Amino acid sequence: MKKLSLCALLVVACSRQHAPAPGAPIYGGDALVPADVVWTQLVNASASGATITKSGGQPQFDDAGGVSAQSIGAGDGWLELTVGDAQPFRMVGLARPHAGTSESAIDFAFHLQAGRADVYENGAWKADNTAVSGDKLRVAVAGGVVTYSKNGNAVYTSSAAPGYPLLATASLVDAGAAVNDARMGIDQPSTGGATFVAGLMAVPAPAGNAATVSWTTNVPTDGQVEYGTSASYGAWSVYDAAASTSHTITLVELSPGTLYHYRVRSEDDGGNAVFSADATFTTPGGATTTANAHRLCGWLQANGYVPVDQDPSYLAFVAHAADFDAVHPMWYYLSSTTTFKAAYGEGSPLVLSNTTAGGKRTLLIPTIAATDGAAPQWASQMIHDATLRAQHEAAIVNLVTSKGYDGIDLDYEHLPDGDKAAFSQFAAELAAQLHPKGKTLSFAVGGLTNANWSHWDYEALSQSADELHVMGYDYHYLGSHPGPVAPLGWVKQVLAYIDTIGGGARAGKFILGLPNYGLAGDDSGTTNWFGSSMDSINLVGGGYAVTTTHMSVCPLTNGVPIDAGRAPNAMSSKGHVYFDDLASFEEKVAAAKAAGLGGITYWTIGGEPDRPGPRTFFEMIRSYFPK
Repeated sequence: MKKLSLCALLVVACSRQHAPAPGAPIYGGDALVPADVVWTQLVNASASGATITKSGGQPQFDDAGGVSAQSIGAGDGWLELTVGDAQPFRMVGLARPHAGTSESAIDFAFHLQAGRADVYENGAWKADNTAVSGDKLRVAVAGGVVTYSKNGNAVYTSSAAPGYPLLATASLVDAGAAVNDARMGIDQPSTGGATFVAGLMAVPAPAGNAATVSWTTNVPTDGQVEYGTSASYGAWSVYDAAASTSHTITLVELSPGTLYHYRVRSEDDGGNAVFSADATFTTPGGATTTANAHRLCGWLQANGYVPVDQDPSYLAFVAHAADFDAVHPMWYYLSSTTTFKAAYGEGSPLVLSNTTAGGKRTLLIPTIAATDGAAPQWASQMIHDATLRAQHEAAIVNLVTSKGYDGIDLDYEHLPDGDKAAFSQFAAELAAQLHPKGKTLSFAVGGLTNANWSHWDYEALSQSADELHVMGYDYHYLGSHPGPVAPLGWVKQVLAYIDTIGGGARAGKFILGLPNYGLAGDDSGTTNWFGSSMDSINLVGGGYAVTTTHMSVCPLTNGVPIDAGRAPNAMSSKGHVYFDDLASFEEKVAAAKAAGLGGITYWTIGGEPDRPGPRTFFEMIRSYFPK
C-alpha cells in the first residue's frame, strides 16, 4: 500500500504555430494517429519496443511499471494491447498522471491474471472478462465515454467520465509480468516535437510575494507559467519567447502564506506544445506559528487495518499534536534506487491539519524508510553511484519542496558497514541541497557505543544533518530471546559515545529514541509478540516486576554485565514480556538530559504508558525538555 514515484508525468498537447498570449492557448487541427507505445518512467521494469516487462522489485507486489510517453490530451483516443502469457498478474489501462506504480491508481484498466482480463477502475472491480494468448484488449475514449473491448467486441461501458490527460499505464505485479505490443490512437501532430518537461521546481521568495519557477525541456522551447490558488489557475506569467532547454520565470505579486497551483507550458518551433502536470508551492508568511525547537517528536505509523481517520495511532497524535515539536509520519519507502512509494496514510488530513501544513506549530517532517526487502540493497547501490545518488537526492528535494514539508527524515537501515563513507557523502550532498531551501534533514540511526561498526558515522552525519534520531532500543529485539528492550546501562554507553562526537560539542544534535513497545516470548525460545507499552501493561493485568537479573547473564553482553535499570517485566499468556513504563522511560530521559542531548523521540506514537504516574508521558518528557 506504499506508493510513490517522484518522476514528473507530463501532459502532451498540440498547438497552433503561434506564440501563446497571456490567456488560455488554443489547440486544433490534429488527426487521430495510431502508434506503438513508447514506455517511459520505468520502475523495476524494462521495455523492448512496445512491450514492458517486470524485471525487478518484489514478486507479487505492485512495485513495477511504467507509463507512455504519449498521452490523450483531450477528446478521443484508445489503448490496445495483445495478450501474451495470460497467467501473470498485471494491470494495464489508461490513467491520469499520478505518483507510483499502484494497481489501484489506474482509472480504466484490465486486470490480467490466470486467464482473466476483468475490468477495474481505480482498483474497484467493474466487470468479468476472460483472455487467452493472442486476444486484443482495448480501452477507448469516444465522445466522453470509455468502452472496454476484446477482439473488437465491447465487454463493458464505463459510467465514469474520463479526466485528462490519459496515459497508457502498466502496473506489473508478478515476476516477469508483461504488457505486450501496446499501441495508442491519440490526437497528435504528424511530426515530432517536445514531449517532456523535467526538473520542475518552484522556490518561493522569503517575503512570500514572489516565486521562481524553473524547468528543462528536451528540445529548445519557449516558456510560460499558468498559476492560481486552485487547479483552475486563472493567471499567466510573462511570456518568455526565447527558445531554450533551460527555463526560469519569476511569478510576482503573490500573497504570503498561500498555496498556489501551477503548471508550465512550452512550445517548440514546430508548434508542438507541452503542459506539465499540476504542481503546488506555498509562499512563506501568513499564519503566525510559535517558534519551535525540535525537542520532542515521534514516528507515526498507520496500522493499515482500519481507515486512517479511525487509526488509533493517528487519533493519538491528534489528541496530543500540540505536545510535539515535530512529527515523523512513515509516509514513504524506497521502491528502487531512485524512487519512492507512498505508504498507507500519506497526506492524511488528520496530520496536515495539526502541523505547519495547517498553520500549527508542530513541524511536519515525514520519514522515508529503507529497512527491509531489497530496499537496503537499493540504498547501498545508490550511494556508490554518482548518477543514481544525484537522482535520488533530487527526488527527495522535489518531494519536500513540492509537498511543502518542513524537512525529511531518512530511516535507511541494514546497509553494509563498508558503506560508511559513501553514506556520509550522500548525507552531506543532500543537506547542501535542502538547507538553502529552509528544509531540515534528519536520520534515524542505530544506538552505537563506538565507531567500529555500522554504516552510520556519528561524526560525519552530525556535521551534515540537523538531527540524528538515535534508536536507543532493540538491544533485545523481535526474534531474540526475551530481555529488556533498552537496558539503562547500554543506553548510557550510547550517550557516553555521543559525548565524544565533535569533541563533545554536538550532543544537542542527537535525539534519544525510546521504545514505546514491549516484546514477549518463551524464555527458552525467542520473542514473537509485539505490542505498545500500554498493550504490554494491559497484557499483564497491570501487575509486574520492575527489576531483572537477566542482564548479568545475557549472552548479548559478551560476558560484561550491564545495568538493566528499571526493567518492567512479567509472565503473561504470550510468554515473558519486557516493556517500559513511565518510571523506566524517565530514567532514560533524565540520562539524555544529563548528557546534553537535544531531545526525545519514540517509536511509535500511540499506546504510551499511563503509570506509575502521577504525571503523563508528555508531562514527564516536557519536565526535562520543555517547549
